[in-house]
Amino acid sequence: MGNVKSKRNTTLDLFKLIASFMVVFIHVGMYGKADFVADGLARFAVPLFFISAGFFAYGNDVSKLIKKTISVLRLFAFSVVLYYAYGVIIKLASGGIKAALGFLAGAVKFKNIVKFLVFNETYSSLLLWFLAALIYVYIVQIIVCKLKIGERVIFPFCIVGVALTVLLGEGMNLVGVTLPGFLTRNFLLPGYAFFGMGMLARKNEAKLASVRTPVAVASIVVGAALGVASACLFFKAPCYFGSLFMLFGILVISMKYPVFKHSEKLGVLLASSKYIYVFHVILAAVYSRLALLAGANASSPLYVNTRPFAVIVIATLVSMLAIVIENALKSRKKKI
Repeated sequence: MGNVKSKRNTTLDLFKLIASFMVVFIHVGMYGKADFVADGLARFAVPLFFISAGFFAYGNDVSKLIKKTISVLRLFAFSVVLYYAYGVIIKLASGGIKAALGFLAGAVKFKNIVKFLVFNETYSSLLLWFLAALIYVYIVQIIVCKLKIGERVIFPFCIVGVALTVLLGEGMNLVGVTLPGFLTRNFLLPGYAFFGMGMLARKNEAKLASVRTPVAVASIVVGAALGVASACLFFKAPCYFGSLFMLFGILVISMKYPVFKHSEKLGVLLASSKYIYVFHVILAAVYSRLALLAGANASSPLYVNTRPFAVIVIATLVSMLAIVIENALKSRKKKI
């Protein structure tokens, strides 16, 4: 595929950070209709993660793709260990050693192994499917580069994949058919499909940048309205048609204003999205437990609706600390 000069689109990083916040709303939830509104707004998030990966991978040779794969693999391995440890602690607290051993035994059950290998469904936490899928996506891209499969094949395939993702997600819901989640939560759909859209966006940076800003903003607003309407009037879906409008507007703005000046602290914040994604479920559970122990009313709309905001703040601070530690370890390794 085409070669491009390596540069960092920090605006796209900013949208990734916002997307990581939106994932918190999906998983933590809100009260009543607010939960459906949040879901309709937030479903652009994971496709944007894949788009961003494709955008920054476009033009990379096999060696760079392997490095990216190893980087995600390390994060995935850390996350799996973290969630297994968390799962064991929860099982020990609720059911003792027998329950904890049963939880660990589930990891080696044949059906769970198959679900992971085929559909990237991770036993320790369903949340981690994205990281497993991204590893697969990079491996697919390495194969694509090795076989020298051209963009005339890849891009149409990915466009069809995006259409299928929306059809199997929102489309089936509209006709009253609910499909298993793993059909729209794996390395092909939405994984490689949106990864390919990221590469396509990188190839067409200039064309996207030529779109007027009001058009991009309008696209985001219309897409958000469509997503919210669909979620509220029908059902929640893995991906909404409106999400595509939102993604288009986000890409246009990211291409028009690709770089903005920022401090070192803001740079740490922009880099923290990956850890926010990894940590937020555990931090939400801990926050909820502590809040209830402190006397919070679990059924109170005020408590339920403020919980995701509190989790976002906590997860962001913890994730920024993780980035600082990660950077310090990298710096120390270079000196050695």
